[in-house]
Amino acid sequence: MTGRLDPVQQRIDFLDVFQNLSIPVMVAIGEQTPPKSKAEMDVLAHLTGVRVQYMSGSLGLHEEYATVLAEVICPFLQGNVTPDPSNSDNQAS
Repeated sequence: MTGRLDPVQQRIDFLDVFQNLSIPVMVAIGEQTPPKSKAEMDVLAHLTGVRVQYMSGSLGLHEEYATVLAEVICPFLQGNVTPDPSNSDNQAS
């Protein structure tokens, strides 16, 4: 979805929202995400304090790989954010 549902219109405004957060942030990025969307997600991935997990899938990770996504998100939510060394795509900024 795009358009009027987006809370901000400019990338700089979007980044400001994330840079001012005082809580941990994780971004799960599907390897098959459309290029424009993936580019926006990759910008977030380089912000200080943002954890990123690249995985198979596209914009519907929660439907395509629900179990795998839950295995990534649950430890993060529980405060165990150590990257899985067996996942070479896992990155931390």
